[in-house]
Amino acid sequence: MTTRNRLITYTICTLLGWGCQEDNLPPQNIPVISNVTVTGITENTALCTFTVTITEAIHSVGINYGTDSSQLTGDFSIDDISGNTFTLPLNNLADDMMYYYKVYVRDKMFTYIYSEIGEFKTQSSPYGSTFSNGITPARSFRGGDGTQNNPYLIANAQQLKKLVNDVNNGGNGYANTYFKLTTDIQVTADEWIPIGYGNFSFNGNFDGNGHTISGTLKSDKYREFGFFGQLGNNTRISNLTIAATVRNEGNFASTSSSSVEIYTGAIAGRVLHANVIISNCHITGTVTGGVANGSYTGGVLGYGSGTIQNCDISGNITGGSAIVVTDDDSYYWGGWAQTGGIVGRFNWGEITNCTVFNSATIIGNVCDQPCTGGIAGVNGARIYDCTNHANVTGGSNTGNSDTGGIVGNNYGEINNCTNTSTVTGGTNTNIYARTGGIAGVNSNSIINCIVSANGMVVGGGSGANLTGGIAGLNAGSNGNITNCTNNANVSASYVVGGLVGINNGEIHTSLNTGNITDNNLYRNNYTGGLAGWNNDNNYDYTHLYSCCTNRGTVNGQAANANNQIGNGKEIEPCQDGHAKR
Repeated sequence: MTTRNRLITYTICTLLGWGCQEDNLPPQNIPVISNVTVTGITENTALCTFTVTITEAIHSVGINYGTDSSQLTGDFSIDDISGNTFTLPLNNLADDMMYYYKVYVRDKMFTYIYSEIGEFKTQSSPYGSTFSNGITPARSFRGGDGTQNNPYLIANAQQLKKLVNDVNNGGNGYANTYFKLTTDIQVTADEWIPIGYGNFSFNGNFDGNGHTISGTLKSDKYREFGFFGQLGNNTRISNLTIAATVRNEGNFASTSSSSVEIYTGAIAGRVLHANVIISNCHITGTVTGGVANGSYTGGVLGYGSGTIQNCDISGNITGGSAIVVTDDDSYYWGGWAQTGGIVGRFNWGEITNCTVFNSATIIGNVCDQPCTGGIAGVNGARIYDCTNHANVTGGSNTGNSDTGGIVGNNYGEINNCTNTSTVTGGTNTNIYARTGGIAGVNSNSIINCIVSANGMVVGGGSGANLTGGIAGLNAGSNGNITNCTNNANVSASYVVGGLVGINNGEIHTSLNTGNITDNNLYRNNYTGGLAGWNNDNNYDYTHLYSCCTNRGTVNGQAANANNQIGNGKEIEPCQDGHAKR
């Protein structure tokens, strides 16, 4: 490519011997730049050649360049000025990008003569938007300086590979650094190396910018697995769609007397800090967890804390399996598999305004203690304004199996959430299968939640099954269910209730309209329109108040005062200020 020559004269040039004329016509002694061409263009490099007519007063020649024609910040110069023709290399360019440039001649007094601005475009990366086997990392990102107003741009698979390598080689977690994805990328490589794992984490800000990662993300080598493996302090991930199949193929189960855990999620396997935010992300592919002594699997996140907001899931989520090992004293290590539509286990923070669509399914797996939920397997934080439309099936177990339309096992707060799906408890061979339309087990608060009539709540297999329209078990002194409604039919064997299977906590201002059925009329028919069993051990914290109402049938009988609680304990009078539902 060739640029036209433009001479720029300066009034001080008479002092420098370049003979500036009073009429501003080009003086006789000013160097003339001509024949400017750019050749040898690749995706990352180019060569600029030009001719200078006079060299007696020249100190050096050089080139300014950049992707913004008004700010040519790149600079390369040489002071070897023998001859009249010069060739300057341009390295570390971004591929498939328009560059602007101007060459210059400088004298010893730093007076410059510039050519006119020219332009050229680098070639496209041979990999383009496909992350394939043997891909090489780019030398630089597309543009930007990593600040919030000028983020680094990731425009192809090679630049994504650079981010993967930078983080995982331990040299840069990119704290307080901003990235923006500018293209869709398909992963076809036989193995995906997550961004951050083990001792390394991504600590920056990644804006997916509405773009999609598709293909297959799979590996058997990483305990923290997803597009990102591990997210660190102050990380922000937003506006990203994962349409890929995410499959953790690892088997990390330990046979020693110490458990090993594995974390799998489409966005990230694990979050290390509570100040991480994941927002406006969409998971349309499938997620499958791996095998370990503890396995945590979620559509967005496997395990962690922070804030997850405005995210949704439309692909299937299948939990990993967990293996129990024992030492010589038969002490149990591991055996927990926690699976959720949004997150496997959430310890602290908030999940808000997230949705799991009915095109998805949430399936637990085999372990000693599976916890499976439409939003979270286990919740120790706050879940607000979330909706699950996906069918949820609990995992099979030799211990407890906890399954819920929103959460498998809740010791946090669930507020203003809705489940419209069918929830089916896991099969149990030893202890309890606890199943609820909102939570399998509630040890804290469920407030203003609804289970719709579109689905059902179905208890697990044979054995000690606790099944309720809201919760299988409302547990202990902190277990509180307030202003909730179950409209789904509930059926199981052993202990079955319209609101809860067993109540050991407090329930008020709640309503059941679903029909309640004990499939086997097991053990004296502990079946009730409100609760199958209300704790009769006279604990001060166990209360089921008459502000609760059942309108569904109980084993085919219309609702009446005698079939509200399966074990016959009387309902307590409403507390002051609690209106009857």
